[in-house]
Amino acid sequence: VSLGNDTTLCSGNPIYLKTGASFATSYLWSDNSTNTSLTITATGQYRVTVANANCSKKDTVNITVAGNAPTASFSSTSTCLGKATGFVDLSTPPSGDILTVWDWDFGDTFLSTAQNPSHTYADTGSYTVKLSVTTDAGCSHQISKIVKVNSNPIAGFSTQNSCIGVPYQFIDTSTTTPPNFLSSWLWNFGDGNTSNTVNPIHTYSVASTYSVSLTVTSSNGCIDSVSNAINIVASAPLPLKTTLLTPLNKSIITGNTIFFSWDSVNSVKYELIVSSDKNFSNIILDTFLINNSITTYTSTFNVDSLYWKVLAYNLCNNYSNSSVFIFSIFNPIVLPDLSLWLSADSVGLASGKVSDWYDRSINNITLTQVNNNKRPVYKVTNPEMNGHSCVNFDGIDDYLKGIFNSTLSNDSITLFLIQKTISSSNFSGSLVFTNNINTTDNSTSDNLIALLDINSTVNAFRNSNSVLYNNSHIYKPTIYQITTDGTKLKTYLNSAFTGTMNSSGSFLFDQVTVGSRWSGGSTNPMNCDVYEIILYNRLLAPSEQNQVIKYLRYKYAPPVNLGLDITIPYGLCDTTLDAGVRFTNFVWSTGATTQTITVSKTGSYWVTVKDVFGFTSRDTILINSPGINIPAGSTVLCSGSTKTWNTLFSKQGYTFQWQNNSIDSLFTITNAGKYWVKITDSLGCYKYSDTITITVDNFSVIAALGNDTTFCSGNSIYLKSGVGQATSYLWNDNSTNDSLTITTTGQYRLTVSNVNGCSKTDTINITIAGNAPTANFSNTTTCFGNATNFTDLSIPPGGNTITKWLWNFGEPSSGVKNTSSLQNPTHIYASTGSYSVKLIVTTNAGCGKEINKIISVYPNPLGNFTTTNLCNNEVTKFAGTATTYGYSITQWAWDFGEPSSGTNNISTLQNSSHLYLTNGNYTAQLIIQNTQGCKDTVSKNITIKPLPVTDFNYSLACRNSAVQFTDKSILPPSTTVQSSTWDFGDNGTSSLLHPKHTFSNGVNYTVSHIIIASNGCKDTVVKTLSVYPE
Repeated sequence: VSLGNDTTLCSGNPIYLKTGASFATSYLWSDNSTNTSLTITATGQYRVTVANANCSKKDTVNITVAGNAPTASFSSTSTCLGKATGFVDLSTPPSGDILTVWDWDFGDTFLSTAQNPSHTYADTGSYTVKLSVTTDAGCSHQISKIVKVNSNPIAGFSTQNSCIGVPYQFIDTSTTTPPNFLSSWLWNFGDGNTSNTVNPIHTYSVASTYSVSLTVTSSNGCIDSVSNAINIVASAPLPLKTTLLTPLNKSIITGNTIFFSWDSVNSVKYELIVSSDKNFSNIILDTFLINNSITTYTSTFNVDSLYWKVLAYNLCNNYSNSSVFIFSIFNPIVLPDLSLWLSADSVGLASGKVSDWYDRSINNITLTQVNNNKRPVYKVTNPEMNGHSCVNFDGIDDYLKGIFNSTLSNDSITLFLIQKTISSSNFSGSLVFTNNINTTDNSTSDNLIALLDINSTVNAFRNSNSVLYNNSHIYKPTIYQITTDGTKLKTYLNSAFTGTMNSSGSFLFDQVTVGSRWSGGSTNPMNCDVYEIILYNRLLAPSEQNQVIKYLRYKYAPPVNLGLDITIPYGLCDTTLDAGVRFTNFVWSTGATTQTITVSKTGSYWVTVKDVFGFTSRDTILINSPGINIPAGSTVLCSGSTKTWNTLFSKQGYTFQWQNNSIDSLFTITNAGKYWVKITDSLGCYKYSDTITITVDNFSVIAALGNDTTFCSGNSIYLKSGVGQATSYLWNDNSTNDSLTITTTGQYRLTVSNVNGCSKTDTINITIAGNAPTANFSNTTTCFGNATNFTDLSIPPGGNTITKWLWNFGEPSSGVKNTSSLQNPTHIYASTGSYSVKLIVTTNAGCGKEINKIISVYPNPLGNFTTTNLCNNEVTKFAGTATTYGYSITQWAWDFGEPSSGTNNISTLQNSSHLYLTNGNYTAQLIIQNTQGCKDTVSKNITIKPLPVTDFNYSLACRNSAVQFTDKSILPPSTTVQSSTWDFGDNGTSSLLHPKHTFSNGVNYTVSHIIIASNGCKDTVVKTLSVYPE
């Protein structure tokens, strides 16, 4: 320990131990001060005595004062992490001196020589800051102070899209370091409005994206800010496909909780409504939720049957309704006359075995077994039975017995038993009701064995009679059911009827045994698992029986539930879908028949299952998994262009391997070929994309206007190559035709595209040398078989004449006749259709011009007609017909071949008629014309035949006497009578040529007679006949 050597100091400087300071615990200076240092103001000898726990040391030093030391001092600003701390020198020099040197040590290894420096600390905490100042006289002084750097709060909040007019609550998630606390909040909603509440509610009136900022201040004065964007929309799609999942429609809730779940699309919140009536007039539960599921307790509801629905809301608070489901909260005690209810979750255990089985009915009896060796085993959970427990009887000597409080007496009962038989022997049983458990089971007339092995068949037994459940043992959990109505005992397996037998008289039950037929004897008990026993002291109605069956089914084997739809935010691993272990048969939409399947693609998947009781159910789930984006649009790449394949996967979470081993998330395609990508996630799972095949379109390479050339003004330029693929044109004058007429020397530009969107821009330099004529022509409308006449309408430039014509009629199959050098040629086309006709005209100055026109050769119609009534003095009918070949008929022109009939000889109707006055031969003609002016003529020779002349006479006519009628008709030559028709005027008729007829009244009658000759012509005569009285 030493104060060091004698020395010279400036007045005001301190002395302190030079060595041994780390050992010293107490100081005593010559002026009796006890600090670790002593300030020197005068020349002299100074003494210190220092000590520690065990030792002490005294030392002296001689000090010579030479000058005065300055007084070091400074101040600093309050500091928050990340902000610069400002230091202000407050030191004072002795009179006559000035400060010339400042040495700062900020306590974190950083130094400064500035008089008033600033410093930013890298971390929070307390720092010892030292300042040493020196005067121009060489005297110095040092001071140390503690500077604290405070922690900042961390501002935080999150946003979701919202809608105009809908109040939106912002939730502050800011934090600070204890013991500090947040003292103020300032929100700026980005629309000119602010708030200083913790979790403000704000309503936007205009759709836009707003930048929302939050500034929070901590109790230590430090501040932090954060900004987030919120998108406010004017409208939003209605929620779609709100599908209720659980509880299932018409299901039964058997436990203490209810799990409500549903799926929806376009929803941001939900309203779950539960009512006791289907009209939802008595609401029991109405709650808003962000999540699409909630678990509640059955005690929330004080009714048995409940209706539920979900309102799904979008951003704008518009909502859509789900369907309405109904479910029931049920247990056996709801129904009257429950006499025994044993459930395996209500037992007493001793040494790991079941010593007591407690009845949950109002009878409240207990089945017991005092012998630990004969106690059954309690199985806690059974996956195949929805995780429920059971009581296992070993098939050797296990059983439980109980005594009813009073004898059950009724001729009708309903019994349910769920049991899984493991093994049994002949005449072993598992559930017995009797009056005397210590005697053989068939000693009384009212005993009932609910399950009895008879020669390896499964039976119910009463009064020495049995009825079959099944002709062999069932080695899986099964619902055994017995009903009696006072006359018949019926058995059921899993609610399906299996057999009946006579069963009269009342039951008298006061004891029950489970696991064995009786308490002693040589017959072995049944090795089985018993889950539940329910006994009603009456015959339940069918609807009540169904309630109990549904209760047992939904408790032990509820319908399959694949859960909520699954959206996978990250990863490419297959998703495993599990239908559940409690089912015996599975059929998936993929065709799989296993309990689980793995899927890798987005889609809807369903499974149909059969449970241990034989009931079937089905559920569907929607999987949304990350899929690899495939480039949209055409797989054709224009030559020289590129196509970027963006997988839409982030490089931060995935790795990529393309067909050429590229590893980027994007791939630029430049050539034809096959392209694919393998994407792997951080878990090692991967997917391959579909392979796309890219072809290259070379239109941009082949399309060209040709070489620079010399033109006559008025001629046109067009594509020299690629014209067959071109679909659109854009010339430098913004015209869009397939050619451009050139009138001046210059450069011309064309941008042309094809059906794949590939384009090419080409230019050509044109030099004008002379003027081209104006090519033009007309042609006659042409019908098939007629010559088409072409007329040149071309006009030469002023001072020139046209000297050459070159025609191409567009029909190469016509050979040399396809061209002509005449000015106005004709051409006969071999078939109908459209033809491209080209005319090139050339002037005497050598300038030429061409023109192309499409002409059509139209088909001629094909006419025909039919005739009826070809007899003179009768109207002959003409019916015109035509085969049109696509062009309708506009004109019908008839000539009936009888000029003497004047204007009646012609007609313009399609179906016409004519009255020939004279029999003989005529030529009838029909001319038809279509919309294109093409015609057809059809002529036919017709023969107009002569008519017979009908006449008759008759004998004297008296009432009630036969009158003789005699035909006197004159027939045309070479004809005979084909038919004769009489009408006697009194409803009497005859087809005889010379008939007789008797009239019953003496009055006048109108008698008509029709003769049809063998040439088909007919004539009629009518006469009045007077019939005289007798």
